Amino acid sequence: MAKYYAYWEDQLYSAVVEMTIRNLNLYHQLLGTEDSHSVIRVQLQGNEIALEPDGASIIEGSLLIIKGIIESSKKFVRKYK
Repeated sequence: MAKYYAYWEDQLYSAVVEMTIRNLNLYHQLLGTEDSHSVIRVQLQGNEIALEPDGASIIEGSLLIIKGIIESSKKFVRKYK
C-alpha cells in the first residue's frame, strides 16, 4: 500500500510543481502584453522622472503576486518522502 501512496503523492507533487511553473510563466507573459492591467503615471519634473505609484510599490506588488503563487503550493504537504 505504501508504494500506491508514494506513486500518487509523486503524481500530485509533479502536478503542483507544473501548476506553479505554469502560473509564474503566465504572470511573466501578462507583464509583457500591452493590455492595461494597472496604470503607472510617468511625469517629467525638471531633470527627473516621477512615477506614480513609485518604483518600490510596483516591485512590492509584483513580489506579492509571485509570493502568492509560490505560497499556494505549500498547502500540499508531502508525507511519504
